[in-house]
Amino acid sequence: PGMNGVELSRKLQDGCASTRVLYMSGYAEDSLFDGYAMDRDVAFLEKPFTPSGLATKVRQVLDAATTEPVPPTPCAADRPAPR
Repeated sequence: PGMNGVELSRKLQDGCASTRVLYMSGYAEDSLFDGYAMDRDVAFLEKPFTPSGLATKVRQVLDAATTEPVPPTPCAADRPAPR
């Protein structure tokens, strides 16, 4: 609450740089990029989409994650649990 998806994704990636994001919207892609100052190379899926279209796009995002260098920012999930 209190933030949009772009703000949320940026906050999550600040805490864990390896977090991958797939944006989806029913609005035209161009209006989103202009309205939120998003990079044009983000993963985006326009609504409506089919289950197989979603699965394909998620696979593309995850596969791209294995080929891109990731800064060594530790994620909370990678840290040992407090005792």
